[in-house]
Amino acid sequence: MRRRRPRIDASSRAELEVLYVPLRRFAAAVGPAEIDPDDLVQEALVGALARRDLADYDDLGAYLRRSIVSIAANHRRSFDRRRRAITRLGGGLDDVGPPAYPSDVADLSVLSPRARAVLWLVDVEGRSYREVAELLGGTEEAHRARASRARAQLRAHMEEAQR
Repeated sequence: MRRRRPRIDASSRAELEVLYVPLRRFAAAVGPAEIDPDDLVQEALVGALARRDLADYDDLGAYLRRSIVSIAANHRRSFDRRRRAITRLGGGLDDVGPPAYPSDVADLSVLSPRARAVLWLVDVEGRSYREVAELLGGTEEAHRARASRARAQLRAHMEEAQR
């Protein structure tokens, strides 16, 4: 069966030009340090194009953000499985850990991609929990609770690091 080649019309191309930089920033905050944010955005775009033309999406930005969160979670699970396997085999984690460089953002790596996504959208982009629910799916209350738990987890991690 021959697959239809997806189309990117002029309006979709213009929308992507506006969305790309914010999506890349979002991917950098949500994704694991081992994955380039551009790769996450591109993987989400490829997945979107595999399903239908970009013009057919009601809210392309929301769809791509949800895809980036899911892809980042998949990569994180894969990296975690690899780290556990190497540890069981007696290897060190030096070869499979995230890149070691000092960064204030590095503390966010203790959070799940979904928690980082909510914090990014609320605290950095200044979106309401209602908007976050529309962008990522789920309810406003669930995202408010996720943000609260994520902040508490981040606070505990930072306090532990200061000891």
